[in-house]
Amino acid sequence: MNNQSLSRTLEEGRQEGFEQGQLQAKLEMMLRLLQKGLSMEQVPEILELDVETVRQSAQEQP
Repeated sequence: MNNQSLSRTLEEGRQEGFEQGQLQAKLEMMLRLLQKGLSMEQVPEILELDVETVRQSAQEQP
């Protein structure tokens, strides 16, 4: 693997990790907002997530 290819691969990995971190933070915030009484329609709008993602994540929580 040459340096340019390695650099590209590392950058893609960093970007993917960053995006996963952002999603994880939004899902944690989603739980807090739902616990505070916001509706299943308000939370996705605030966090810019789709409603189905919020519903599935909320159902997976104990």
